[in-house]
Amino acid sequence: MDITQQKALHYDEHIPVLIVGGGLIGLSQALFLQHQGVPFMLVERHAGTSILPRARGVHFRSMELYREIGLDQEIYRVGATTIKQGHFGGLRVGETLISAQAQQINLKTPGYMDKEIAPASFCFCPQDELEPVLLKAARARGGDIRFSTEMLSFEQDKEGVTAVLCERTTGKQFVVRADYMIAADGARSPIRRALKISTSGQGTLEHYLNIYFMADLSELVKGRTFSQCFIENEHVRGLFIALNNTDRWAFHLSYDPHKGEKPEDFPVERCIELLKRAIGVSEIAIEIKQISPWESAVHIADSYQQGRILLTGDAAHLMPPWGALGGTTGIADAHNLAWKLAAVYKGLASPTLLTTYEAERRPIACICGKQAALGTDIFTRYGVATENNAEDLKQLINPFLLIVGYQYRSRAIIANASAETNTDSLTLTGEQGTRVPHVWLRHEDTLVSTLDLSDKRFVLLTDEKGQAWCEVARALAERQGLPLRAYRIGPEGDLQDEGNKWQAAVGSRDGEALLLRPDGFVAWRSTQETPVTEESLAQVLKQLLGYQASSAQ
Repeated sequence: MDITQQKALHYDEHIPVLIVGGGLIGLSQALFLQHQGVPFMLVERHAGTSILPRARGVHFRSMELYREIGLDQEIYRVGATTIKQGHFGGLRVGETLISAQAQQINLKTPGYMDKEIAPASFCFCPQDELEPVLLKAARARGGDIRFSTEMLSFEQDKEGVTAVLCERTTGKQFVVRADYMIAADGARSPIRRALKISTSGQGTLEHYLNIYFMADLSELVKGRTFSQCFIENEHVRGLFIALNNTDRWAFHLSYDPHKGEKPEDFPVERCIELLKRAIGVSEIAIEIKQISPWESAVHIADSYQQGRILLTGDAAHLMPPWGALGGTTGIADAHNLAWKLAAVYKGLASPTLLTTYEAERRPIACICGKQAALGTDIFTRYGVATENNAEDLKQLINPFLLIVGYQYRSRAIIANASAETNTDSLTLTGEQGTRVPHVWLRHEDTLVSTLDLSDKRFVLLTDEKGQAWCEVARALAERQGLPLRAYRIGPEGDLQDEGNKWQAAVGSRDGEALLLRPDGFVAWRSTQETPVTEESLAQVLKQLLGYQASSAQ
């Protein structure tokens, strides 16, 4: 059935959002939309979640987003069962695994691991363990998730997208009409290609075979565990990746197409022999689970949106996996897009709000892609100085700036015209376009993070002298039916700040108001000239929701 034929037919189903792709980002997108109250259908051509570990680290920003939807504790629980001995972290280098030596890591990490920076922390949880957690939760919460379902064709018009889908197990085809479609269909993204959206970036940097295998190496690595172990000898060059520090491993075998090498040159028997040479032990049982060729590359889509179709995850930005920046960026994409689609779906925002998705997220992907590319060299990746990487080391920036320390510039942010982007601050200070600083506040007998306040809503924050702003916000919310709340922070306020940490973090003046978006980013701050009126706040919200330009300050 092609598009021309199905146009004459009634749609089998109509949904607000169709998600194509059920990997890490597609499932995250589904959960974030679900949390925002947006109905969706997710289709994935494969029968199940990833059987490959792929990404292993879940950075604190991703974990605080999963915390928002109540999944952080389950992910921590699953991650905690993964490591069987030793710990996760560290680099070793050598001719073989048994002779590899630990390297002194010198990454720029001040402030990065500070527990005061977020209400969540880094979690080691390989992708093949994480995706089932997400899938189970999405289904348990009523999500329409359809694996073994492939999109055969699609067509969009001004009102939506029509897609022809096929159940691969039965061959049955059906037609879905969606208001919007999200392409989470991976690095090769058939949707992106069909839309003829070009990509930019450094292109392919290296070629690897990802050899996922089982072998009991527990005694060989006891007391000398690692995250990555780089091996180079006359027979093999590649990288061991620790998955549980005992019997579950991955080895990224480097091969060179310029020398005529290709994946077909590495059958299972040869891979087993190369693994033994990389380990340095010939008498060892190895069971190869899967061999998958992949390219370490940077390809950033030149556009994240075309009409009613939006790209996310690897479809929008492919980058090397070093530093876990690809998944981190994709999860944040999904969260950013979810609240904006929800606002449009609920009639609160103009569809033009969706244009800010690309404006805000693509620059972050470009920066992360360049940083991940620097990690192509194993020593640069870990900040280890060599004779050849001095210039690359100078280009490395603190991971904090890539994970959460960035600043948005878009029409969904109202900043003073004279404001300058702060590109190197390792603290969050409540500037417009940045994630609100995390501060624990007390509400009655409960501790809440400032990030909890903006869950599914806008929130206006002020101090004890900002009662007038709270009254304005509450009146506006009631009159217009807006998801907007207001709080005074202080010893005698609605929320108690023990130790005056909030004031110290944001440096606000007496009576000043900050407006947070539903994603926890500061959208606007009042100035001394801002009238404390419903009209001025309404004007701010109109701009943020894509309805008009504003001169509000």
